[in-house]
Amino acid sequence: METILDLPIQNKIFYAVLVFSWTVYLWEAYLAYRQRRIYRSTMHVPQELGKIMDTDTFEKSRLYQLDKSNFSFWSVALFLLSFILTSRFLFSISNLHNTKMF
Repeated sequence: METILDLPIQNKIFYAVLVFSWTVYLWEAYLAYRQRRIYRSTMHVPQELGKIMDTDTFEKSRLYQLDKSNFSFWSVALFLLSFILTSRFLFSISNLHNTKMF
């Protein structure tokens, strides 16, 4: 089994970008999870907003933010999945082309 140090530079770059992308995604997913928990648990207008926002507007905003957060989570997850599949496919073609040359 090859170690990371023995891999060609293209694969090292690929894995570095992949690890970085997943790290950022997981961090943002964690922050979004915390925020979604607040959206779900806060059912009444906070005291600080009581003078500028009514209950109906607050509820609409809360539900919109929940939907927006869920959509964002899944759209980024699908983007990363497509990035991985596309990159692996392109590296496979590149490696196949290099093999045919020799």
